[in-house]
Order: sequence, then structure tokens, then C-alpha cells
Amino acid sequence: MKIKALKNTSASGQSLEVGKIYDVSDKDAEILVRMKKAEESTEAVEECSMPEASLPPAPPTASKTKKVKASVDSE
Repeated sequence: MKIKALKNTSASGQSLEVGKIYDVSDKDAEILVRMKKAEESTEAVEECSMPEASLPPAPPTASKTKKVKASVDSE
């Protein structure tokens, strides 16, 4: 179902931006309309839906380093 996003939200695995038209599942559309986050639209879907493969890669996450206590040899 085609909807127009009234608030920034997400549905059907994609982020939705205010004012843009998206094609989402009927179930998600009904939920978003009831929540007043979207309205049903008859406009053509803009090139907003980005398949997962075309998304830019996620930035690398900082790995946590473990602190190692220095062992003291008593000789």
C-alpha cells in the first residue's frame, strides 16, 4: 500500500522520512495510519525505497580493549 509519511518512522524494514511516499506492506500501512504517522496516498512512489544492498556500509564499531594487569615476578 502506498503511504505518505507524516512523521519520521520505520516500516517494512525501511526508514521513512516526513513528506515522502513509500510502498509498504498493507499491515504496516494500516498500523502507521492508525498511529497518525502516515496517511494513505495515491501519488506515485518516489525513488525513496532503497534496497538493503544499496545502503552505504555501516561505520566500524570501536572494539573494546581489555586492560591487562602487569604481573610482577618475585625472584
